[in-house]
Amino acid sequence: MTTPRSRAPSPHRILADLGRNLRALRLARGMSQSALERAARLARSYIDGVESGRRNPTISTVFRLARALGVGPAALFAPRASPRGQRLKARAKR
Repeated sequence: MTTPRSRAPSPHRILADLGRNLRALRLARGMSQSALERAARLARSYIDGVESGRRNPTISTVFRLARALGVGPAALFAPRASPRGQRLKARAKR
């Protein structure tokens, strides 16, 4: 008897979740893309590409982004994190 396999998320879904989480965490900390650019030492256009799911960052880049945001790398890969709650928190800080 075999057990049903769970479907692994597609690479597209992983990149979309990564971008969504990166943006939500950045906004929750009140950081602009330019501020994250300086903290992670990456180009702002690259950060924009990751946030929009157009870029596929290396593992070392994921670690740099996580460190700049003060989180572990796993936080960037949480599936379907709710960015709405993060946006509300970011707005409340203003």
